[in-house]
Amino acid sequence: DWPLVRRVANTADWASCQRGGSNGFSIFIIALSWWLVLGRDDEAAAGEAASVVEDAIYALAAMHGANA
Repeated sequence: DWPLVRRVANTADWASCQRGGSNGFSIFIIALSWWLVLGRDDEAAAGEAASVVEDAIYALAAMHGANA
């Protein structure tokens, strides 16, 4: 079902997602920026990219909260 449900247990372990390096989050941001550029001329792509941005913000907030 779409959109995906964003319910995370208080005991969620985000440690495996908290990694740096050359294949870390920066490459995801670069790919997302290309997707957003594509969305300038394609409304469907823009909507999908916006959804991915929301998911990324959610995941980052959950990871940050796990470390608080």
